[in-house]
Amino acid sequence: MLMLDLGNTRYKWIEAGAVATREPLGRRYAPEDAAAVLCREVMATTTARRWRVASVRDTAFDEALRRAFEAAGGEAIEFVTIPPQPPFRLAYDDPRQFGIDRYLDLLAARAEHPWPSIVVDAGTAVTVDALDAAGDHAGGVIFPGLALLRRSLARGTARIDIALDAAPALLGHSTASCVAGGVLQGFQGAVRGIVEAMAHRLGGHATIVVTGGDAALAASAVAAHDPVVDTRLLFKAMTLVRPCDI
Repeated sequence: MLMLDLGNTRYKWIEAGAVATREPLGRRYAPEDAAAVLCREVMATTTARRWRVASVRDTAFDEALRRAFEAAGGEAIEFVTIPPQPPFRLAYDDPRQFGIDRYLDLLAARAEHPWPSIVVDAGTAVTVDALDAAGDHAGGVIFPGLALLRRSLARGTARIDIALDAAPALLGHSTASCVAGGVLQGFQGAVRGIVEAMAHRLGGHATIVVTGGDAALAASAVAAHDPVVDTRLLFKAMTLVRPCDI
């Protein structure tokens, strides 16, 4: 069985038997025929012809991937969904609107770490979700990740020079370093402030679990809370789901 995570800007995959020991492979989506390119690239790295997929993409993309997978000789492709009766309460007014990535993050964190806990997933968007002392979802927030913060500044202003490789500085001496420093400080300040406010609401202490592509930067923002960094959190959850959850 191969586990595939379809994010907003990147996709990652790993065989189920390697989740505990190896980091997943990852790529950015191709600008054209993204589903077909993804299928070819992943199949070139594995003999697994049964795939389990967690997708935050739209239905059209998921169906295009299913067609490409079947055309390439795949045996079975399963898209993970949130079951009608999940093993913990979701705080959303309409649980059908809750993201599958956030659900899986919470499922794995709940299985591996003490409650109450706070899960930070620092990807294209940053999601921060809390589990209360009973192991139920207490709620969460979503805000732009580093790349989105940079792009929004570039689109919304004139004459801003954004060099993606510029070194961030708190006291910048160029527009590029000022932007890099401001975006990083804003990102880390948001993570720190939200985590500390949530921990206070949960009684003053919580286990902090950090995942996602920018997990290291997010974790450094809350270093005082001794966070657990686990970039395979979602994949661990995908090994836990039952057939009725797919």
